[in-house]
Amino acid sequence: MYTNDIKNIELKKFYSSIITELHKGVIKGKHPFHLFVYGSIENGNPENRTVVFRKFDDLEFIINFHTDYRSSKIVNGNEKNVSLLFYSKESSLQLRMKGISNVHYNDEITKESWSRTKEMSKECYTNTIKPGEVIENNKDYLYSGDPDKKDEIAFKNFSVVRVHVNYIDALKLAHDGHIRAKFDLIDKKITGNWVSP
Repeated sequence: MYTNDIKNIELKKFYSSIITELHKGVIKGKHPFHLFVYGSIENGNPENRTVVFRKFDDLEFIINFHTDYRSSKIVNGNEKNVSLLFYSKESSLQLRMKGISNVHYNDEITKESWSRTKEMSKECYTNTIKPGEVIENNKDYLYSGDPDKKDEIAFKNFSVVRVHVNYIDALKLAHDGHIRAKFDLIDKKITGNWVSP
């Protein structure tokens, strides 16, 4: 659990508003933060992809999303430096984050997440061909095997990526003056400063 060491009252309020919006992003499917951009370096090249925000632990500042275990997001290493980008047009709020990603596969975390995953979402993990493989026809990846084994196969391809955030750069646009702040989450302490936008 992190200790909030932010001294400035207005800055502390701004940080709290960010936490509130992130929680909404998990719960509300139409919230702008429900989809965010996950960035990493794969084989020496920058890669970005849009993922679905699945869980948020504000005490440890961990952000979760689900992915196919065979995906390039996974195969190039478990623990790595990554970036996250959230943007809400509604509130004119951009959040850029840095953190360390950890992949969970066939463990208690994946089992718990799988139990809360909707059937239509589970369908995404039944693909017979791993993501990124060349296929002849656009639907060749779809599962056509034994329906009784579908759930078992889907879970075998399912993983949870947890990002331990250690840095946030928050920018809120406003006609009467933009505001920007940087927050560090280091040694179980949250510190922050206002910075020029």
